[in-house]
Amino acid sequence: MARYTRQNFLAPVPQVRDFAELNAYLVTMCRDDLRRRVRGQTRIKEQLLGEEQVSFLGLPFTPFEACGIQPAHVNSELPARFDDNDYSVPMEYA
Repeated sequence: MARYTRQNFLAPVPQVRDFAELNAYLVTMCRDDLRRRVRGQTRIKEQLLGEEQVSFLGLPFTPFEACGIQPAHVNSELPARFDDNDYSVPMEYA
């Protein structure tokens, strides 16, 4: 769906003042897309998806942890190992 959305809603790049206007534009485009007739079908997209799948989902109740925090040991060669990968760290952590 990312490619479809980019090609149909964001090309050419919409001219908007801020994110609020962009979000309103995208909501309008998504709702218009639900009313289009799908090729090879006699019904519109909204009817094919069903009413329960058409509504926008709310945010989850618990926050999403976008990072993992884990203590790491740094040796004299300055790599820190995390998740089987070595990462360079500044000299003051050696």
